[in-house]
Amino acid sequence: MRRFVRKLQAILMTQTYQNGEVEHVCFLSTSILFWWPVIQPFPSEPVWPRWTIPLYLFFGMMPGGGLGAFLCFDDRVLYPAYAVAPNLFGMAPLADQAFAGALMWVFGTFAYLIPTIVITMQLLSVRGQYYPGQERTTLRDVIAAPLDEDPSDARF
Repeated sequence: MRRFVRKLQAILMTQTYQNGEVEHVCFLSTSILFWWPVIQPFPSEPVWPRWTIPLYLFFGMMPGGGLGAFLCFDDRVLYPAYAVAPNLFGMAPLADQAFAGALMWVFGTFAYLIPTIVITMQLLSVRGQYYPGQERTTLRDVIAAPLDEDPSDARF
């Protein structure tokens, strides 16, 4: 096993162009694995209850948000090579790092927050609530019901 790992490391260290391809395949495959329970494509069956998905997304947001906050509020340049690199946008390296951390933090949060809100709204919708043995009642039926009926008789 160690021989295999050493050989793999030697291959990856010598072929830099292919390292980028391997890296991109790893990014794509892990993102597909992460978002699969959220999207739930047609032929798959859900493994987890739907109410756990917002919690799953919340905890998935933590590492990126933490890293973005760290980059944003750190008082030194994290990578020394960036301190001596030419400034492409006329920003100091520390300001560039803080800007990148803020972008990562804000847009990364929205990438998780939007699906969380959509799924939570679907879970809390009246249309989605149905219990076996009850007739299906929609919000339109509740609104259109006459006022003289007993409200405790309404079935949700």
